[in-house]
Parts: sequence; C-alpha cells; structure tokens
Amino acid sequence: APTAGRATIKGDLAVNAGGTLAVRIGGTNEAVDYDQALITNASARGATLGGALDLAWSGSGWAAAGQKLWIVRNDTTGGLSGRFSNFYPTGAVRVATNDGRRWTMYYGADYASGLK
Repeated sequence: APTAGRATIKGDLAVNAGGTLAVRIGGTNEAVDYDQALITNASARGATLGGALDLAWSGSGWAAAGQKLWIVRNDTTGGLSGRFSNFYPTGAVRVATNDGRRWTMYYGADYASGLK
C-alpha cells in the first residue's frame, strides 16, 4: 500500500464542487501515518472547501480519546471557508468510525493551540 505523506501547497487550496480530497489514515503521526495538505505562503488566502472528502482508514490501536488529526493544516493568515460536501458542519455528527472510535470534523480548529 502507498505510504502517507504531506502535500505542501505554497498558495491557496481549493477543493471545488465535483472535486475530491483523498486522505489515507493509518496512525496519528502527521505526514507519516496520515495524509495532510499543508498550506504555506504568507500571501495565501487559505483554503476553500466545496468538494468531497474521501477517507481511507487502516490499522487499529493507534488512536487515543481526544486525538486530533490535521488533514488540512493552514499555516497562513488566510482563513478557511466552506466545508466538504459529504460531511455535516463542524462537530455536528461523526465523520467516520474506525477502531471503535468516532471521528468528528472540525473546520475551524487551530493547529498552534490545538483548540477547536
């Protein structure tokens, strides 16, 4: 199976309607165990979401309660707008269940502080 990795985007990220962001998740180490889109560049506007999120889960025993995975990490001053078309708004319902854990999407979480 292909290994997970990080796509570094030196500009804006747009997952437009009709598009899909595919993410493999098999552990908690970012860019090693799961895929991550990292947005960099001080002049970037950030991320715009409107297409689907396709999650492929694997493995077991790697998640702890409260674990956070940053599949879209925005290290710019730009914001995030929209949401993935196949998931509900922030925290509304679980995104998926893997290894007995329910995972929830948070669109406005802050990487630096870990707050959602």
